Amino acid sequence: PGDGARVFGLAQSQYWAGYVHWQRRNLDSAERHFKGYLEAAERLRAIDPVRVDWQREMDYANSNLATVLQARGDLAGALDRFRACLSIEQALLARAPGDRELAQSVAASHNAIGLVLRLQGQLMAARPEFEAQRSMLERLHLAAPNDGANDRLLGLSYVFLGDLAAALGEEAAARAHFTRALGIAETLTAR
Repeated sequence: PGDGARVFGLAQSQYWAGYVHWQRRNLDSAERHFKGYLEAAERLRAIDPVRVDWQREMDYANSNLATVLQARGDLAGALDRFRACLSIEQALLARAPGDRELAQSVAASHNAIGLVLRLQGQLMAARPEFEAQRSMLERLHLAAPNDGANDRLLGLSYVFLGDLAAALGEEAAARAHFTRALGIAETLTAR
């Protein structure tokens, strides 16, 4: 039980079994395996609490479980798991502020939280999450203006903000967000 390599192997086995069940839309089995993945990831973190790759396993396990919970309609449970992801990612990013992959993970977690809040009807609570996503992706764009993958995500972040503004009846803001998204899409297409 204290051998990190074996616990990591168990974690990966639980992940892949859960993934197969997720692909087959067998949510009960997927959830059971993703919970096993999370338990194994927690054991990894207990073995070495500062090891970054094992912290990321906690992040991935929480994200997978959140996705299943959201699909099952357990929005409160999904929100808790996505917030756990964000907490882990922010702590890791504070230790490695130049890590673009981590920064994109932080942006994605803000988006996931915003989507769940929107599904719960908490439109005003969703807004700062979508804005945090956009802000993080804007910073990444400024650091690497020709990163097409990041710019695509940035364009989508404006779509989420536009959809939210439209749902709130803020037509001018929605139009501005959609116009910005369109501009990014046109730039990407021209590239």
